[in-house]
Amino acid sequence: VFRDFAQKAIYYESVGESEMVEIFNDITDETLENKKTALVEEAYKQAIANGLFVNAKENAKKVIKSFIYNILDEEQYDIEFVDVEETYY
Repeated sequence: VFRDFAQKAIYYESVGESEMVEIFNDITDETLENKKTALVEEAYKQAIANGLFVNAKENAKKVIKSFIYNILDEEQYDIEFVDVEETYY
């Protein structure tokens, strides 16, 4: 097992150039895609656990109310938000 890329490069250089190319063949497109998917899923789980989406929803409601009440009289109109099923990514 190599501790870093330099050790791996030195080893493959000693065994030949054709095997040196194999360093870069270790990671496939499928592997990269799987890792990307796993990272995105983990980020969403953490965001949900930390309340990011709940806070974002509440902030969005405040912004929308402020925008509308700058145009309309707050005493004449009441804004009501209806929650729908939430889906993330």
